[in-house]
Amino acid sequence: AYGLTVRESVAEAVAAGVLERPAGARVWFRHPLIAEVLAGEMTGPDPDPVHSAYAKALAVGRALEPGHLASHHELAGELAEAFRWSLVAADSAASAQGETERLEHLQRACRLWPQVMASTEPVASYVELLLRTSIACQSVNRARDALDLLERALSLTDRNESPGMACRLLTSKHRLLMETGQSVALTAPLREALALAQSLPGTVEHVIVAVAFAWTELWSGRPGAAELASAALKTARQIGSPEAIIPALTIKAEASPHSMHALDWATEAYGLATAAGDGRQMATATIAIKHLLRARG
Repeated sequence: AYGLTVRESVAEAVAAGVLERPAGARVWFRHPLIAEVLAGEMTGPDPDPVHSAYAKALAVGRALEPGHLASHHELAGELAEAFRWSLVAADSAASAQGETERLEHLQRACRLWPQVMASTEPVASYVELLLRTSIACQSVNRARDALDLLERALSLTDRNESPGMACRLLTSKHRLLMETGQSVALTAPLREALALAQSLPGTVEHVIVAVAFAWTELWSGRPGAAELASAALKTARQIGSPEAIIPALTIKAEASPHSMHALDWATEAYGLATAAGDGRQMATATIAIKHLLRARG
């Protein structure tokens, strides 16, 4: 009945025989047809009010589920709220290392941004969201989707106005091309990133490009990877940003596996990545540690 709390409504429904408690504190419909009728109402000719009501009820519940809120707001046509809760849900999933769930919420946010934010926010914020979503795709081995998102982001990025973002996008694309076997050497994206990075000395983006170059040389079996990795780590230490230090430590360990400090570098990278909550860098550092321990027997 209108005006009752959720607890009171559930108790009323149980007493009326609509709901039952099959196990513990959980409740469910006494007959599956009741659920089908309700589902039919939510997908009927005018489901918006139903989804809107669900969203409002969920928002005041004890166990807030931002993903469910985002979904119901979108189905109700309340796109601004759907976008907002999608980002909250993505952050929540990321903190719990729920990579698949995080990607689902970020994809919804990408879908909604042009409708909700395009008139008020700079396109740079959309590019950042596309890159974030591409990285989430890579975390669940969806390389094709990741590349598509990067292509869209690159098409919206002015190299002169945003050389740093361009470097991030280009190096990410380069690595994907290498990892998927579409290239085994310097790619056009990395060449462009290297050129752009020359105008960004002493920045995180400069280190990101340098690490990508060192990784490519190591992957291709060419000499010089260790020297490039050392230079990247030196710059990263000077900058002091974990975003630069973590990948620089990992490539340094991988490029100099016989050094007595290699395991220390990789372990430090893992610790910093853990503190930063960066699951992708944690995985990369873990692989480096595994390789080093295997090589040492």
